[in-house]
Amino acid sequence: MASAAHSTPPPPLAPPTPALVGRLVAQARTYEAALLRDEDAEALHQYRVCLRQARALLSFMPHGIKPHQRLQLRGELRQLMAPTGALRDLDVLLAQRPSWESALPVGLQAPLAPLYPMLAQRRQVLLNDLRQWLASDAYRAQLERLQGGLREAMTPTVTRDQRQLQRRFGRQLWRCYGRCIRAAGRIDADSHDAQFHRLRIQCKKLRYLLHYGSAAHSGRWLDRLQRRLSRLQQHLGAIHDAAMQGAQLRRLISEPAAAADAHPPAPPALPPLCAAAVGALLLHLERQQHRQRTRVLAALDKLAAPRLRRALRRRLGACTSASAQG
Repeated sequence: MASAAHSTPPPPLAPPTPALVGRLVAQARTYEAALLRDEDAEALHQYRVCLRQARALLSFMPHGIKPHQRLQLRGELRQLMAPTGALRDLDVLLAQRPSWESALPVGLQAPLAPLYPMLAQRRQVLLNDLRQWLASDAYRAQLERLQGGLREAMTPTVTRDQRQLQRRFGRQLWRCYGRCIRAAGRIDADSHDAQFHRLRIQCKKLRYLLHYGSAAHSGRWLDRLQRRLSRLQQHLGAIHDAAMQGAQLRRLISEPAAAADAHPPAPPALPPLCAAAVGALLLHLERQQHRQRTRVLAALDKLAAPRLRRALRRRLGACTSASAQG
């Protein structure tokens, strides 16, 4: 049985090319219809994931693509994603209703009720904005600029030599892993939210790189790295979500009806009991962040464990000429 499993070679590693970026953009566009119909909040999440993967893939490309082309393409992708960010944050916020209510004392659960229609109204405004963007000439022009930039960046000299691709993947994986470890070395439980967010971005890049190369690689070292990275990302994501939720809730308290011409419109003032419930919720979110920070530090220790680093170095071999400093 084991020999039969080993007799099947892994699929070849596809070269990271502008065409591959274009396929990810096309995959993102398959979610547009669901976004317009507002069928499922997951469609917006997957749309953003595809575009983030496309941006990350540009970073993994060989030096054949010119620096100004790389920056231009990443900028175009960022502009495509920009109108979706606020709506995605609000979807995450609204999904927390059950956990919010379970975290509050019974006496504060009912006073929190006026908050939800206000958030739903704000979401509808943002959804309408996104629908207009997706149906606009500006969106189509943005896509055309992106596709034109991808065509311009095409090169006929892309290598498909598997040994060269594997070496390049190994160097990039080791470098990306090293960046995560170095970012982790600058973090403790009292670090600013922005430092945890920067680490979260580095971990996303490592995850996307692993996703790109995992079809052509296998082994316990890869499984172990993916499990530990996934656990770390869960805790980092929880910190980010709690920070984002806290910031939005504080705005509801501190800036009610501050600007009638704001877009989206500023919410009306919260009833006093509702404001008190939001204050209790903010304390809960702060405690949640503190717990998750402790878990992040523990998960970082496992990701940077010497045994895992030695396994990575052995597996990647000569690709790891530069060491990942912890």
